[in-house]
Amino acid sequence: MDLSEFKRIVIKIGSSLLVDENRSLNTNWLDGLIDDLVSLKEEGHEILIVSSGAIALGGNYFGISKSEMKLEEKQAAAAAGQIILAHAYQEFFNKRSHKTAQILLTLDDLNNQRRYQNASNTIETLIKLDVIPIINENDTVATEEIQYGDNDQLAAKVCELVTANCLILFSDVDGLYDDDPRDNPNAKLIKRVKKVTTEIEMLSNKAKTEYGSGGIETKIKAAKICLDSNCKTIIANGMNKRPISIIKNGDHFTVFGN
Repeated sequence: MDLSEFKRIVIKIGSSLLVDENRSLNTNWLDGLIDDLVSLKEEGHEILIVSSGAIALGGNYFGISKSEMKLEEKQAAAAAGQIILAHAYQEFFNKRSHKTAQILLTLDDLNNQRRYQNASNTIETLIKLDVIPIINENDTVATEEIQYGDNDQLAAKVCELVTANCLILFSDVDGLYDDDPRDNPNAKLIKRVKKVTTEIEMLSNKAKTEYGSGGIETKIKAAKICLDSNCKTIIANGMNKRPISIIKNGDHFTVFGN
């Protein structure tokens, strides 16, 4: 897919990609992704990252599995895991001579006019300074957001905030299928969705992964928000080491938009 039409791109990264089988940061995968992101930036795109992973990494740091955590333990894990996450992004981008900055938001922030404007001003200033914003939910104070989804809705709201042209949702799914591919080997990937109809919403695959809390359902909701803002959404499998390169060179994903 030709991404040249998109000046400002928000990339959302799910926990299932960032956390490996040992419940540690998947540094090998992250290294390849950041090569792709740097290439995008050097091609003239403005990139913003919405990254999950803090709770999973913090839980590992504390020695507690995410599935066993109470809400307050998830909030505590986020406090520890966010340090690990932010440091990793900074380290990997620094090696490639690019600067990063951390922004923590809640959906309440984006529903409050003053805080919405403050967030917008901060992000726009970072972009002007040639700094890559790394955005995550402020899970240390969030409650509903932790239980809602894996940052998909936040990523869509960020697209609205910064008037992005494209949202890329990376997770461990290929996109939207006409049936559950786990149960039906003949299920077909829907490559283009022009409008989120009731029929499209009913195709939601509500399966969860061990570390992620989203799924196709939350991604469809995010895509619907973006469509209302004239922003395209790409749902793609990020399990490959160079997932953006694969998007550029193929079509095995779902695009929401004309």
